[in-house]
Amino acid sequence: MKMKRNFLVVTKGEHIPINALYVGQQLLERRQNVALLREINQKSKSWKYRWKYYRRLLKKRGLFTFVDNILLSILSFAYLASFISTEGGHETFEEIVFPGSSHLRSSIEDYKARMVWHDTTDVNSAESEQFVRQFGPDVIILAGAPIIKENIFKLAKDMAINMHLGITPAYQGSTPFIWAIANHDFNNIGFTIHHVAQVVDSGPIILQREKD
Repeated sequence: MKMKRNFLVVTKGEHIPINALYVGQQLLERRQNVALLREINQKSKSWKYRWKYYRRLLKKRGLFTFVDNILLSILSFAYLASFISTEGGHETFEEIVFPGSSHLRSSIEDYKARMVWHDTTDVNSAESEQFVRQFGPDVIILAGAPIIKENIFKLAKDMAINMHLGITPAYQGSTPFIWAIANHDFNNIGFTIHHVAQVVDSGPIILQREKD
C-alpha cells in the first residue's frame, strides 16, 4: 500500500487561482494529505496601499518587475481567455492550461471539507509558520502564491516547488505568458516547475514544457 504524504499548497487571493485548486484536486484524488495556506490581505485593495507597494517594488526589484506587476493589475485572465479562444477554440485560458478545470471554483466548499485549510493575512507570519510546522509538509507547492520566505519554504521535509506559468529564465515574474504573447514569442509559452529559492523564479528547474 502506498504511504500517504503531506502536501501543502500555498496561494493567495479571495478568488483562489485555478492552478491551486487543480493541484489540490489531483492530490486528493491520489489520496494524499493536503493542506492549503491562503493569504488574503484586505489592505491590498486600497489604492494608497497599492501605491506604496509599487513604489517599494520599483526601488527594491527594478523597473521590469514594477512594470510586470502593473500589467498584471490591468490585464485580466478573462481578457486573455477571450483572446486565445478565437485562435484555439477553447472556452477559457484556464481550460487550456488545466484541462477539465472549469468546475473547480464551484467545489471550493467540498475542498475545504477535505483539506486542512488556513487563511491568513501574511503567509510569512509567525502564525503561518506555526500552522506549517503543525501540518508537517513533505512537499510545499506554490501555486499563485505571494513571495514566501525561508522560514516557510525550508519547513518542507523533501522539497518546496513553484508552479510558474512561463518559460524561465526567458520569462519570469507574474505575467510571463502575457509578455511572451506581446513579444510574439509563441515558442516560449508554457510552464516551468522549479525548486523554490530565495530569488523569485530562479531555482533549479525540475520540469519545463512549451505549449504545442
